[in-house]
Amino acid sequence: MDLDPFFKPKSVAVIGASREPRKFGHVIFKNFVESEFKGKAYPVNPKAETILGLKTYPSVKEVPSELDLAVIAVPAPMVPPIIDECLSKDVKAAIIISGGFKEVGEKGEELELEIREKIRGSGLRIIGPNCIGVYDPINHIDTLFLPRYRLRRPKQGPIAFISQSGAFGSAVLDWAASQ
Repeated sequence: MDLDPFFKPKSVAVIGASREPRKFGHVIFKNFVESEFKGKAYPVNPKAETILGLKTYPSVKEVPSELDLAVIAVPAPMVPPIIDECLSKDVKAAIIISGGFKEVGEKGEELELEIREKIRGSGLRIIGPNCIGVYDPINHIDTLFLPRYRLRRPKQGPIAFISQSGAFGSAVLDWAASQ
């Protein structure tokens, strides 16, 4: 599986980008805007015209570019139709930050299975749902929904790690930032 769309995207849509600084979508979009990310980041929110001074698009389908990565931070019931939009737009990869899937019970598990069925046989790769995201200081990919004042980010270095646990992953990132 090609992981470049997760770690080296040229274009990213943050679906659920928000004007509200405490919302996950705001923090994630701000990470792209304020970093040295070399690609193009697009905020997607049907209820906003601009976010952080940038034109906002009402849906993934309206973004005027091919998309390598979609970062999804909306309520769980909204995710399956967004996956349909990502598939029709030929998005290569998606990170589903949203919680409310099998970790909350049968209804959430049904949503997760629906997403799995939608992407079966497609080229769309997914990390998540209910995940903290990806952090790559080399390519300036930061989909972590915790603001930098709450979770420090480490500098570029020779170590990479993957964690199933967001709490453990966050603790390691914070520790690495102090070293």
